[in-house]
Amino acid sequence: MADNIPSSVRIQANISGFNGKPATVLSLYVPEQGSVVVAKVVSYARGRIDGIDVLINNDTTGDYDMLMGEKDFQASIAAFYELSGRETDLGARALQISTKVPGSCNPAGYIEQDGMDVNGWRYRLQEAKNEAVAVLATALYVKNAEGMNRCFSMLDDIDKLMSGESVEI
Repeated sequence: MADNIPSSVRIQANISGFNGKPATVLSLYVPEQGSVVVAKVVSYARGRIDGIDVLINNDTTGDYDMLMGEKDFQASIAAFYELSGRETDLGARALQISTKVPGSCNPAGYIEQDGMDVNGWRYRLQEAKNEAVAVLATALYVKNAEGMNRCFSMLDDIDKLMSGESVEI
């Protein structure tokens, strides 16, 4: 793992404007294990909670590290299904939703497959609660972060090669 990749990332997803009350969902992403745990739903926080590393928001007027919009639904649903179906080296699912989190956080109950086209599966999101959209946003962030982590690792390998060190392939 690259030296510049953190051992864990605390994620806060603030989502409003969908079904139900605005929601703030807290998760922990562990890049080395390739896993994320949706840990807690708290009262809606307009800004970043102390100690949070990544803030996801769908409000363009607020603070955010990643902006979640309706244009991101297809990618976020695909990321959710990929992470939910993948096992880590420890045998756990890559995306886990804590039993302490309400069932309304699980997006699976709001998603309908709507056929396939040249880009893959198409999905519809039916009256999803804000907290379920927050989980989708978290899955999308993790999927994007995995790609960035692979890039950082590759850059570290290139740096080693350039300095004459050997690299394991």
